[in-house]
Amino acid sequence: MGKEQRERLKNIWVVTREYGSLTNGGEVKDIVRLLAGALASSGRDVSVVLPFYGFMEPEKAGFSLLDLSFEVDMPYAGRERREFVKIWHKKKTADIYLIDSPRFFEKKGLYSYTAAEAKKSAGLQQGSSHFDYFAMNILLQKAAICLMISLGEKADVIHCHDAHTALLPALIHENEGFRQYFIKTGCLVTIYNARAGAHQEIEDLPFAQAVSGLPARVIDRNILNKKFDPLLAASDYAVMNTISENYARQLTETDEDELSGWLGHVLMGRGVRLIGMTNTVSQDALGRDNYKTALGLSNKEYIWDEVMNSCLDLYVKALAINYT
Repeated sequence: MGKEQRERLKNIWVVTREYGSLTNGGEVKDIVRLLAGALASSGRDVSVVLPFYGFMEPEKAGFSLLDLSFEVDMPYAGRERREFVKIWHKKKTADIYLIDSPRFFEKKGLYSYTAAEAKKSAGLQQGSSHFDYFAMNILLQKAAICLMISLGEKADVIHCHDAHTALLPALIHENEGFRQYFIKTGCLVTIYNARAGAHQEIEDLPFAQAVSGLPARVIDRNILNKKFDPLLAASDYAVMNTISENYARQLTETDEDELSGWLGHVLMGRGVRLIGMTNTVSQDALGRDNYKTALGLSNKEYIWDEVMNSCLDLYVKALAINYT
């Protein structure tokens, strides 16, 4: 992709469940932070949206509560309902927004219940995944969309990190109001973990349709191993990539794709090419000690320039595709 095409990308929004020191978690939090920083340092407007979890202390981290709140439609099957959210904000190299909702704030762990939560409630087990994981993901994605509209922000590209945010492209293209507002916005979905069980898939199809608001045809088209699969659904609305070129090859060219429930091969059958992010830093590639050094940047800043340019090329591709 040419430099001129990259330079047209001025307004980039990032939706994620993890971000830097604000959350624990794996390499997702570090890669998202460093990529957002590199994009912002290049002169682009970058905004990051993630949940306000119960283990966070936003005021100590320099966040301020904005005079901005709204309700998000979160219906259950046969029951209309909404959830109220508030917004916290911090400006560093990028604008960071926290979605403040009881559904997020009651969680003391990033993806699973803590010992304290299990002790407090007999129905919870330490280390087990949040029972409302799918609703958490939908609330984050819908709230991010509503936040952009409330702020009058029309992103050039929305970068969705991993399966937790992979339905956002479908949400903005299948809702008529959202579709018109984001008609010039492209979407990129980056897969970090494609193992079966990590797709944020759900077996309760009526609930998936109700809470997401997606049409039945979208739910029915994107069933993988008898479950509605957000990563599969993303393929009709977004450019998709993986965290590394090797991972893309593993999912599309080897039998190791069996671990994903054959997601990579199903995507290939749809004509979707999974693209590996160029020169992404990974523990496997560098070893644990060098990985830590790279995430601190040290003398490896050049890596993030290459990662950024790889993403910018994918952003350009996302803008060039008309999914409507």
